[in-house]
Amino acid sequence: MTRDSRVARALTVAAAFGAATATGALGLAAPAANAASGAPHNGQISYSQGQAWYAVNPDGSGKHIVTPSGGGFDPSDATPSPVFSPDGTRAVFMDETTGSLWTSNADGTGARLLDKATGPIVDGVDPADLAPQWLDDSTIVFERNNGGGYFQIKADGSGLTAYKAPGGLQGQLVFGPGGLVAGIQNNGYTFTISIFDPATSTVATVPNADSISFSPDGKKIAHTVYGGGHGTAQIVVANIDGTSPTTLTHVAGSAFGPVWSPDGTEIAFQEQTWTAASGWGTNNLDVVPAAGGDPKAIITDATIAGGYLAWDNGPLYTGPTNAPSPFLPPVTRPAIDRLGGADRVDTAVKVSGYNTADRGTTVSSHGANVVAKTAVLSRDDQFADALSGNALAIAKGGPLLLTDRHKLSPEVAKELTRILPPGATIYLLGGEQALSPQVAADVTALGFKVDRIGGTDRFATSVHIAQTIGGTPGSVAVATGKDYPDALTAGAGVSGSSTSPKVTTGVVLLTDGGALPKETKDYLAGIDPTVSKVYAVGGPGVTAVATGEPSWHGKVTNLSGSDRYATAAAVANSAMFQTQNGGPVVPGIATGRNWPDALSGGALTGRWGSPLLLADGGTLPASELGWLKQHAPLTKTGLSGLVGALPVFGGPVAVPDSVVKQVGVALYGAGKYDVFDNRHLATILGPF
Repeated sequence: MTRDSRVARALTVAAAFGAATATGALGLAAPAANAASGAPHNGQISYSQGQAWYAVNPDGSGKHIVTPSGGGFDPSDATPSPVFSPDGTRAVFMDETTGSLWTSNADGTGARLLDKATGPIVDGVDPADLAPQWLDDSTIVFERNNGGGYFQIKADGSGLTAYKAPGGLQGQLVFGPGGLVAGIQNNGYTFTISIFDPATSTVATVPNADSISFSPDGKKIAHTVYGGGHGTAQIVVANIDGTSPTTLTHVAGSAFGPVWSPDGTEIAFQEQTWTAASGWGTNNLDVVPAAGGDPKAIITDATIAGGYLAWDNGPLYTGPTNAPSPFLPPVTRPAIDRLGGADRVDTAVKVSGYNTADRGTTVSSHGANVVAKTAVLSRDDQFADALSGNALAIAKGGPLLLTDRHKLSPEVAKELTRILPPGATIYLLGGEQALSPQVAADVTALGFKVDRIGGTDRFATSVHIAQTIGGTPGSVAVATGKDYPDALTAGAGVSGSSTSPKVTTGVVLLTDGGALPKETKDYLAGIDPTVSKVYAVGGPGVTAVATGEPSWHGKVTNLSGSDRYATAAAVANSAMFQTQNGGPVVPGIATGRNWPDALSGGALTGRWGSPLLLADGGTLPASELGWLKQHAPLTKTGLSGLVGALPVFGGPVAVPDSVVKQVGVALYGAGKYDVFDNRHLATILGPF
């Protein structure tokens, strides 16, 4: 089955309508304008060409392919132009190869599978989710082909339910401001638009009309009217009920697929050229003043694949025009970066990608913290051997990655070869029962050296890790090894308190609950608490140090709260982190209810001398939020814009969007910050 047959099944187009209609007026309507945006801005116009998503600035500059990235999206799949959310920050689009729906940021980054196409195969046509539209900034409505009906779903993929169109509307649905809804019905050889107005609960019908777009203020519509033959398909602007129509275009060929600009001053549309000598020609992408005037062709002689246009509310494009990679402009206001993959292994890779440059990158071009010297590998199913691992990653200068314990995960192998030159050392945490000999063999086969660090148990492993870090530790954090939160938040702070050139970064030692195991006690016997700053982290850690090393009374800093979140706040507020120069650069947030994301995330924040905070379900507890408000990460400016970032580790299942919103509003104010998904260091100029 071809991709086009999915659309043809749902929206049959009469070939007799002429070339313009066959390529463009598929009943696919323009997306709702960005009416909800606080500051409407005419950003990029997206369209389909060659089964790919293209975008261009309104003046015709910056034409480029947008390749969705993230969430396991296959970049080789065909992707038509998207539909943007009313606030202009998100996109929804159909993967034409699979028929499934995806969401992403407006620039294509941070892609996530929204709904997998399901349903029966009818006459050889596979199921597909068609004509997605934003009901509001958080809800999407779409139609399943092959008689599947309408559905609505939250933008995070939750809450899939059937949707009933108001006013008995049928066909493809298009939503406008204030609850306006239009239905475009295919009558076989013509189209009819029916418009439901919630203010009057009435339905107005506009015959022989197609491709509707609502103005941002909800007072006007733009649509195509077809009269038969060349020069008769034109853009019309009318009242919401279709009355007082004014023909906006007078092109010789056909004009179709209008979309209103976010600020309501212009309308973009597709024009198919026609001459008496040559007949139907190529498509142009035109822009015309909404109040009337001469259209301007911003793209000419393009094989635009019909369908609808989309006009976003974001920045103009200033990146490369010859590469399909997403490009992000310099950071110009506070940013929160969500780093989350398909699973814990992929999330750790995304964390590495955000903060680690390609191998061969010079230190001077990005800074020492983003050039990896090594990497640390831990098993992906248990935390025991990994609790001291972020301290090792910080000390040795590389990311901490998770892998299948039986073999090296493919995405990890790819990341290792991206960031490290042949011959680099890779540290494996735990014995062969933790990471099998096959993992070591796979690493060696990539051209790297293996250094396995393991002991008889987690306590011995933590001591061996400390010994591998070597030297006199600048700090010693002692936390329970029976659970993960205290050790992981402590591990992020091991580099922050070293003030003497005679000491190294810090280490993390594990207790057996409230007792010091022999391996830990033997290591501590060689520590001078007047040279190495000692931190007892969490209730069990405090008890273990107090009872196991009574002579250290008054020489130990106890960092403990009523729960793991209060303890994380105490760690963040401690001398483990130097805040006298404006605050931490990259504090991060991970869920406090699981360990993998906190492990890889703590290794990142620790490299920047910044703490790791723990979210409690859908909120960041008050003690941690209070600290963050006093130490907001965006405190400096540099040549590349604002310096500093606030990463959130894990997808919305791990750290819900409510946490991101809570933190963003508390730190910067509603609408005064940007949220990005899975930015990669290679595509950003800031924050690092």
